[in-house]
Amino acid sequence: MKFPIILFLIRFFLLPVKGYAQANSMDNGESADRIYKHVSILAADSLFGRGTGSKGERIAEKYIVDYLISKSIPPTGGKSYFQSIPLQGYTVLNSSELNVSSISEHKLILNKDYVVTNCGTETVIPSYIETAFAGYGITAPEYDYDDYFEIDVEGKMVLVLGEPQSSDKSYFLGEEESVYSLNESKLRIALSKGAAGVIIIPVQKKNGKAVEWDKIKSDYQFEEIYLSSRMSAGFGAIVNPASAKIFFEGSGISVDDLYSMVSENKVRSFYLPAKVEFKGKFSSREFISHNIAASIENVNNNEWIILSAHFDHLGIGEPVKGDSIYNGLNDNALGVAVLLEIATALVQNKTDLKKNILILFLTAEEKGLLGSKYYTSNPLVPLVKTSFVLNIDGVPFIDEPLSFEVIDGNHSDLREFFEKFAKINGMKVDEVDDQISEKFIRGDHYGFVQAGIPAFLIQEGKLPVNKSLKEYNWLKNFYTTNIYHSPFDDLSQFINYDAVAGFNKMLFNFILFMDKTNDTPKKTMNKSMKMVAAEFMIQNPGYSVIVGGGGTSVGMKTLMRGRQIFVSLPDPLNRER
Repeated sequence: MKFPIILFLIRFFLLPVKGYAQANSMDNGESADRIYKHVSILAADSLFGRGTGSKGERIAEKYIVDYLISKSIPPTGGKSYFQSIPLQGYTVLNSSELNVSSISEHKLILNKDYVVTNCGTETVIPSYIETAFAGYGITAPEYDYDDYFEIDVEGKMVLVLGEPQSSDKSYFLGEEESVYSLNESKLRIALSKGAAGVIIIPVQKKNGKAVEWDKIKSDYQFEEIYLSSRMSAGFGAIVNPASAKIFFEGSGISVDDLYSMVSENKVRSFYLPAKVEFKGKFSSREFISHNIAASIENVNNNEWIILSAHFDHLGIGEPVKGDSIYNGLNDNALGVAVLLEIATALVQNKTDLKKNILILFLTAEEKGLLGSKYYTSNPLVPLVKTSFVLNIDGVPFIDEPLSFEVIDGNHSDLREFFEKFAKINGMKVDEVDDQISEKFIRGDHYGFVQAGIPAFLIQEGKLPVNKSLKEYNWLKNFYTTNIYHSPFDDLSQFINYDAVAGFNKMLFNFILFMDKTNDTPKKTMNKSMKMVAAEFMIQNPGYSVIVGGGGTSVGMKTLMRGRQIFVSLPDPLNRER
């Protein structure tokens, strides 16, 4: 047994945990025993971490579908539970060469000096090309900010940092990471300027978290997977800060100078004397993965509620203390188990439901929200008939929560609905100051938000029931730092299944509450909609988006004047605002 797990278990056993037997007595399909049985299969080593397109993921698919059949929950549309998604997978081989020519010649070593973030046969750069430093690599009209204003990067490799430092939440979200911090955003912007690709130099996070090269290397050790329909993309990489100085040889500017520019908010763009080439070698495959969809339908109503959870994880990776299976118990076997039990409870209450319920298990979340992105482009029920999406990804497992958080990016009034429900049930709802956080933009709910659908997460809040606040926060931080996205997120963890079952019951009752309400969630105009507008501009270079009314999304109402788009987020059910 691994040391981190031993320590985690010791800490748990020293803390009070409510009796397991009491959890087993829960009705409405929310039995802790059944949840445990689901998890013990989905997070088992025999599923090899449920990597997208792997044998383990196919075993998980079969388990989910067999369970839905056993509970008489039919497939959406009455034909098949599977929504097939064509995908491409690429793995960068160690024989790949990233070469830098400046004052001297340098051959960078994969994983030691750099990792590749975007790959494929089209990412090869067969001969040396020029380079430029483009600040943060951002063009953001809504902030009147453009790192590319004074440089021409046509055909060049661009080196960039993170994003501007600020304590003002109205400027690049202040201390939180905005959409412009994402690697894919920087690559799309650079390509729109004619660049051949982007090399990112990681710097200290806005929250003060230091760069951990081993963590970055671990995150990018897995196969890169893309929708088969994606357009050709350029080269993307992250360079080890210890190796970044190679690119600045002969420029008169050191990497330390860059860090000073960041701290003093004086980052500027300039050309570099270095040249680079990338002779990439890849193994590749084309394959089909699946979303799984089941429905509880009411023929007298055309409104849909979507409940989602992703069932993929990272698969097999580099061994850590002898363990190479990244099981993903909390991320997200536990969420899948909860959704299976909620689906069971809902079908048992089918005659009392007013609205239609779509139960959606999504693939390839870990590969860039591909399952939700594919679904919103190929919906199984009309997007205009979709009321909202509740995504389950992050279930309380340490202690029963005394309070809850609503993560919706302030893009809708979903929080108001949950606050009404909480008040009726004597529950507390925490304020979340930094709504547009990585929790919001890195989950499948965000894929639906981009399609104009109100979507959110409900997670445990800041207050536990049984444990002291100090111990509770210590355990949460220990999980995030040592367990999350590691081989230790497995069945050797101690899980408080009483807390899981209680959360399960709360979500089920909230869904019943939303089913009975005559009001329907609406979108609101706020900074998260500006973020979605920003992403639209990133994906559609050359256009500027002016947000008004309800916001912006794919399928938005637009008025186009030249290359300016005036947008108003449509109301999916044509409701009065």
